[in-house]
Amino acid sequence: MNHVVLVLVAIILITHPYIDLELAQSIGAWNANAPIADLAALALLPLALRTPTTPLPGVRGYGLFLVAAVAGIAVGLDPAHSAHFLVRKPLFLYLVYGIGLARVVAQSVPTARTRQLILVGLGVAASISIATSLGRIVAGHSLWYAAIHGLTPNHKTLAVTLAGWLPLLLAGITGNADRRGNRLVVGLVLIAIAMSMSKTAWITTVFGLGWCWPRNRPLSRRASFAAPVLALALVFAAAAPLMLGSKTMLDAARSRHSLNQRAWMMVQQNPLVGTGAGTNTVVEMATYPHYRINGVDAHGVIQKVTSETGLVGLAGFAWFVLGTGATLRRRPEATAALGTWAALHINLLLSTETFSPTHWVPLAIAWGLAHRDQEAP
Repeated sequence: MNHVVLVLVAIILITHPYIDLELAQSIGAWNANAPIADLAALALLPLALRTPTTPLPGVRGYGLFLVAAVAGIAVGLDPAHSAHFLVRKPLFLYLVYGIGLARVVAQSVPTARTRQLILVGLGVAASISIATSLGRIVAGHSLWYAAIHGLTPNHKTLAVTLAGWLPLLLAGITGNADRRGNRLVVGLVLIAIAMSMSKTAWITTVFGLGWCWPRNRPLSRRASFAAPVLALALVFAAAAPLMLGSKTMLDAARSRHSLNQRAWMMVQQNPLVGTGAGTNTVVEMATYPHYRINGVDAHGVIQKVTSETGLVGLAGFAWFVLGTGATLRRRPEATAALGTWAALHINLLLSTETFSPTHWVPLAIAWGLAHRDQEAP
């Protein structure tokens, strides 16, 4: 096994939960910066392309989504910003994770070694999340968020990231060599999610637990509870601020409502191809002053994709999601990978992770493990 490949995969799995863990370099007036996980994945891509045998995930649907994004540049609000965002986020993430990381996991890194790296990465992230939550609760800020300097602007993003991994952890698709270590990490992850006070992470966790247990449930019935669970979760998320009398939670709910209004306004401007990739934050900062002017992104993949790439982009993205899910479903050994695929996309309905390593790394790992036909030497 190529040790360079192993090191790069280790860097990706250990660093991907941390949005602000990046390298930056100023070049004159231009500041170049990127998460460490992205840089490692970019270095991995040429190695992954040497043996192209693993099928590409949802390439036709994602291609349609990219076409809509390109078309939106010409009619969008900020063509230069949209072009940069398109290349740097949707295209880049698909190449380095959807193709690169997934292919390496499927063809080069032994399953047991992948499992060990997942446990290390998630165990560290869960421990950091627990420590941060304890500090926040002791300070009397149990329902508020706290930045972790150099790692993330909001500690709740760690719990949201951890929640998407649960089906892979719980079902043990990554191997059975160290059950004690697996149970320890699962315990830390569940504690971290519970303490985070993140409703998005809680909802994703409930889905993940329901997917995996009871273990003897047929695959055809594992997803049957998703719709009612999600409906109840959304009702809880909407009603919780009033039920608990929390001004903090009410502020968050109003913020989401404001974001949804902005997204609908963008859809109305150009229903077919949207207002341009990456323009959610641009619109809020420039034209939406009645609630906040802080560049918050759309909290939900449907709002994000439809407002920026229109109905054509939404159709392409839905084709991509459903196509990857259908492929995983046809692989009998991929029940846990399919569970993580489902949990990640439940997560996207409520989060800002659509174009982030926190979503694409577990998605790529799930795809790679599901297509791993034999152990590497």
